[in-house]
Amino acid sequence: MTSSFSYDPLQGICGPLDKWLEFNAHGAFGLDGGLSMVAPFPPPDLMMETSGLQRPQDFAMHGLLIGRPFVEACPVPLNECESILDFGIGVGRLARMFKGFPGTYVGVDIDGRNIEWITDNLDYVAAVRTIPRRVLPFGNAFFAVAVSVSVFTHMPPADCSFYLGELKRVVKPGGYILASLQGERALERALDEIQIREMLCLSLAEVSRAQNEIYEGDGHCFVRQDTHLTSAIYDYGMTFVSQGFVERMWGSGFSDVRFHQAVIADFQDIAVFRIP
Repeated sequence: MTSSFSYDPLQGICGPLDKWLEFNAHGAFGLDGGLSMVAPFPPPDLMMETSGLQRPQDFAMHGLLIGRPFVEACPVPLNECESILDFGIGVGRLARMFKGFPGTYVGVDIDGRNIEWITDNLDYVAAVRTIPRRVLPFGNAFFAVAVSVSVFTHMPPADCSFYLGELKRVVKPGGYILASLQGERALERALDEIQIREMLCLSLAEVSRAQNEIYEGDGHCFVRQDTHLTSAIYDYGMTFVSQGFVERMWGSGFSDVRFHQAVIADFQDIAVFRIP
């Protein structure tokens, strides 16, 4: 089946990337049978916990806002990679875009409900539940690329360092880690916009403390929060980092670190780490 578009949506992620991303967010909803060409949508409750959204159209747009910057930030074509690790896959905001991926796509998450949904609905993804603060269940140099959306934005310093080390271990030499971070633009918007603070579940006092630690302290601030993911073995909250902190504290073990500032919805940065 083809459409009136200038390409065939049934190619999925193997077709022209920008057109495929646009089709997911827009074209699929306006074309008869279009939704059958894209990956399934999670139920509203899982969408809400992952993104604060409940409508498929909004979730699809959210995937576009994330997917396009990751595609543009990656030094190699993501759809041509032989293997990808999606660290913190959630309910597939990014993974949905990889329908038709011919390589190995593995998604890990600590939330068993997410893993169950991914397993049942995204047949091109191998979904694996992981345990907080334990090594990832993969051998050394297993993946070509690792991507991570809104994970390092929620962990304290020790966990960030541990998991960045794990991603470095499981990605092949010459490969890349792409991770979204909350940097100076995210902090600026949280200070200026009450709706951003409400989205992050932070008070003005907490954001002001983060500002002080980013600009006057060591460049890192973690605010612990009580959520369904917070437990005795896992701290969950909001994390802000400066570019200088990342370069100084995390970048030394990599051959290169590059930053794409505020490329996700004029909010999150993407840091790209190259494995030596």
